[in-house]
Amino acid sequence: MSTGRQRLKTFPNLKQETAIVMLKKYEVSRTLAADDMVNISVLYPDAGTEGSMVITRQDGEIFEISDEGGANIGLARELGGTTCLTSIIFNLDPGQERLRMNIFLNGHMIVEHASAKSQDEHPTVKVELAISV
Repeated sequence: MSTGRQRLKTFPNLKQETAIVMLKKYEVSRTLAADDMVNISVLYPDAGTEGSMVITRQDGEIFEISDEGGANIGLARELGGTTCLTSIIFNLDPGQERLRMNIFLNGHMIVEHASAKSQDEHPTVKVELAISV
């Protein structure tokens, strides 16, 4: 009988800081009008925090946002299924203890992520976004 836990494989020649990756997953669903243009944008509220986001639509079309900014990814009616937003964030400022990122859909915040830098210096944040019309 499985308990849902898996034993982690160890790699003795690999440094610990490169072997552990924090993955935070969010599931978000929103209803929009069919003709609404869908804009995804990202903001890093803390000085020195940067990142990169890859947006993958259900049909395989890919968009990228480097650092802060946004991308129009199509009309709501074109986005059937789940759109995946995957980000890696970091802050090289040794005085900064938290990593924060805000993700917006058409100007409305849908994810407010925060994590301690001590947990992982380069966390991966994945958002599964379902848009219905």
